[in-house]
Amino acid sequence: MYVYNENLKKQWGGEFEMPYARNMMHNLDYTLANDGKVYLLAKVYNAKPGEERKMLESQNQITYHYEILIYDKANKEPAIVQLRTDQYYPSGSFLYQDDKQNIIIAGCYSKDLKNLHLSDGLFMIKLDPEKNTLTKVNSGYYEIPSEIIKQYLSDKQKEKVKLLEQEGDLGLNSLKLQKIYTTPGGCIKIISEVYGDFGNGAVGLDAFVMSIDKEGKMEWVKKIHKIQHASW
Repeated sequence: MYVYNENLKKQWGGEFEMPYARNMMHNLDYTLANDGKVYLLAKVYNAKPGEERKMLESQNQITYHYEILIYDKANKEPAIVQLRTDQYYPSGSFLYQDDKQNIIIAGCYSKDLKNLHLSDGLFMIKLDPEKNTLTKVNSGYYEIPSEIIKQYLSDKQKEKVKLLEQEGDLGLNSLKLQKIYTTPGGCIKIISEVYGDFGNGAVGLDAFVMSIDKEGKMEWVKKIHKIQHASW
């Protein structure tokens, strides 16, 4: 890992050993902040692959958590902050630095441990780099209303969704957060998309655009109904 300034002059860097073995973690995202530190988001498993992990899954126990690894030029070992949520379960995350120099961890979440593949909404959490603590951004969790999820469905799809809603399984499968924008007035616009891999290509389905006002309240959610295919 090497850090360069805007003139491509090396500031610091070297070879760093990850704190966990390859089969125990996945590096998901990273950002270079204005303080010169590198913040790396990792998915870390709570059990080794194989029978131990399958046993936890069979007991409906979550098998992983998220950690932020913080690297700087003064230390070979990273500071580690574990991402803990108070009631919901992250099902996908990325991080970035906002215009106020805050390190933000954002992504999708599920309310049901048994259905982590279903996303109920989006979350945003702020990292305090001085204290290495995490706090919610405004209310922290923003659920996508069921009436928005049910828009633009065929009659057959509506019947299926009605059954899922009665069973408490209504959510968005394979929802991925794509982009976050902060307006000059302090509002936040969040873009997410239902996304899937199919053989030698990918399909982007319905997009959901969410607006959060400067007070932290959800103003609106819009569903953009589409099918978009890419192949390689």
